[in-house]
Amino acid sequence: CRPDDDDANAGNEWSGAWSHSNPVEGEPGYYRFELSRTLLTASTATDTQMEAGNTYDFGIAYWDPYETEFGWTAAGHYLTGCSADWISLTLAADVESPPVEDVVTCTAPDAMTCKFVETRPTLDGSLDDWSAVEGGIVTEIQSIFGLTYAMGDATFKCVHDTGRVYLALEIPGNYRFNPDDNRHCASIGTMMKIGSKAGFINMGGCPDVLEDGCDAVPPECQDYLVDLGAHWELRGTEMGVDYPIRPFTLTGNDEVANNDDEYGVTPFCRFDDDDEDAGNEWSGAWSHSNPVEGGEGVYRFELARLMSTDSTFSDKQMVVGETYQFGIAYWDPYETADGWTAAGHFVTGCSAEWIDLTIEAASGDVATVEPTEDAGATDEPTEDAVATDEPTDEPDITDEPTDEPDVPSEPTEAPV
Repeated sequence: CRPDDDDANAGNEWSGAWSHSNPVEGEPGYYRFELSRTLLTASTATDTQMEAGNTYDFGIAYWDPYETEFGWTAAGHYLTGCSADWISLTLAADVESPPVEDVVTCTAPDAMTCKFVETRPTLDGSLDDWSAVEGGIVTEIQSIFGLTYAMGDATFKCVHDTGRVYLALEIPGNYRFNPDDNRHCASIGTMMKIGSKAGFINMGGCPDVLEDGCDAVPPECQDYLVDLGAHWELRGTEMGVDYPIRPFTLTGNDEVANNDDEYGVTPFCRFDDDDEDAGNEWSGAWSHSNPVEGGEGVYRFELARLMSTDSTFSDKQMVVGETYQFGIAYWDPYETADGWTAAGHFVTGCSAEWIDLTIEAASGDVATVEPTEDAGATDEPTEDAVATDEPTDEPDITDEPTDEPDVPSEPTEAPV
């Protein structure tokens, strides 16, 4: 005795998506289902009405297509609760988390231009010298779960000189900062396509290491390589300080500002730059317009990276006049009461597509320059701005929920 909802206010309030980790007939892997339902519905007769803070009896069933040679049977499903008991599902109240809204459609710019400038911007977090820059984008940013960032659109701009690319990121959000906890600080990351098969979703998305970790990038995954730059967690930093590049350290790990230079082929197969020519070619500064706990305002990030680096394996080499596939991610420190989560980041391109970043040529020839020992070094950060412990929580630029925020990924409990 089980009809479809059919009362006067009936409707279908469920949405969903599914995938398989190894979509080849008969191959082992994992099914993934993502579902969503509105808490309150018009049909009070056939839908349980839910409210945050309450607990409900709940259960889940699964039918296996390989249960028999003819597929599943009606009674052959597998159930939670030892097939006999309800699960108590509690909707936790979270008054500190800003609201997010369901997204029906997403429209986001698919290209931005990096303009040539004679005078490079000063990296101090103020963005005053960016006011006249053209070619940037104003865009909504979206989570991998199809939610639009509720605090408003982000603004991204790009300029370059003869040797570096500079980015200005302006993202609305309430101020939160904890010098001992990265998750209670805003976080950002960028991603650039290196391998010919690298996708925006799943941080390159190599199918051979999509579920498990790796000790090194497998040869069969080389074509999925992505450059993960300015993967910046703010614990241990100060506003308005320019943290300079460190191109000759043989590692992308930034032990001072935790503004790491990384590469990967999935969220589970991701490393600090570590080849024989590795270094960290990113510098940056940040600020907030209203730096009091919970203060409404705007986060500002200024970043710079050498266009040409010694590490041709893990860094995308950039040339004036060319176009590159690019993306930006942001982790909101108010995503939950405990801060951001690894998979909860908001990304460009409707959380699915690259942005075409064009390094626009100036009139005449524009040459790149090689890094020098003092390239980009401004004032060294003060001792107060130095993180004493190596960070353990790294946001990933893709999507897998882990203890590190990822740039786009699939929700799992395992390990960006």
